[in-house]
Amino acid sequence: MSAIIFLFFLSCGQNPAIPEEDFVKIYASMTIMQDTSSLPQNEIKEKVLSKYHYSDKDYDRTIKFYNSNSERWPKFFDKVVYRKFESKN
Repeated sequence: MSAIIFLFFLSCGQNPAIPEEDFVKIYASMTIMQDTSSLPQNEIKEKVLSKYHYSDKDYDRTIKFYNSNSERWPKFFDKVVYRKFESKN
């Protein structure tokens, strides 16, 4: 029984809490708001996560997922830049 619980927790750590497509939208929205709003960082984060129906915990788990393998970040940032470019055109 304990082996099953261990495997469950191990498998939970292999996927981000927020799917990449949504995480790209969230990150792009947050950076746009940071550049254009006078709201504090924590309010921006709260508003954007609320818009996409995710929690701080989901966001933090997703950041940890990407930090666990730094090779994920460059591809992710390419997608964020592309999304921001598309939103301007």
